[in-house]
Amino acid sequence: FRQLRKPEVGCFIVYPDKHGRQGHIAMVSDVDTLGGIKIIDCSSSNSRQGDAIKERSGNWMRAMPNAIYCCLAQDLETQ
Repeated sequence: FRQLRKPEVGCFIVYPDKHGRQGHIAMVSDVDTLGGIKIIDCSSSNSRQGDAIKERSGNWMRAMPNAIYCCLAQDLETQ
């Protein structure tokens, strides 16, 4: 994996939780002109609405102070 400075469609956004036991990962599916993102992720909060895997706003993840964007190293080599 390689870390990216800003989100790109198809990259991952990852952050650890505050206790270091777990975290969250999602794929960025859209980046708007103002920097907002949409993500695809699997979450128990999504499943309360019928399907655990959804596309939704990812701005809450983007606001996490230690969130990082990354992609597969070979994806960078093909660009």
